[in-house]
Amino acid sequence: MIGSEILLIGVGDLLGFALVHVWASWPAMLPAFFVVGLGVGLATPPLSSTGTAAVPAQRAGMAGGAVYTARQVGFAFGTALLGSVFTAGAHHTLADRHIESAGSVAHDIAGARSADLLRTVPAGARQLVDEAIHAAAANGIAVLLAVAGLLGVAGAVVSFVMLRERPVPETAAEARPEAALAE
Repeated sequence: MIGSEILLIGVGDLLGFALVHVWASWPAMLPAFFVVGLGVGLATPPLSSTGTAAVPAQRAGMAGGAVYTARQVGFAFGTALLGSVFTAGAHHTLADRHIESAGSVAHDIAGARSADLLRTVPAGARQLVDEAIHAAAANGIAVLLAVAGLLGVAGAVVSFVMLRERPVPETAAEARPEAALAE
């Protein structure tokens, strides 16, 4: 059932939220990356097959195309949403540190332009700005992972409730309730 795989993704994101901190290096996040990767790897095949199994065989190609298109649209919207969440988390940290132009600095961090930003800062203030950038990035990632984790857990709950296994009909009349009514 697809809900357990989505739950793994959400739990992995929440684990990442618990592991991220300002001076953590990327290996500290490996357990979270593993859990999320496991969830994604287990979820992808059933998502594709569920979409094509729900339609008659002659429409399987159309259903496969619709599933693929929906996945790509979901990636695009998800990236935009979580990018905005990251930027908001970074902005909050910078504003708390009274950094001038916190909004544009947060956008620079989100756009991977931190090094360019540091080059524009006078040498005497670089360490302070570098610490603010690290704190803002860590908070942005933490907020992003918390939101993604909560959305993943909520998605799993919805799938557990909405996607229930249906019993396989034993006879043709059971497969087509309207045929049973006509008899």
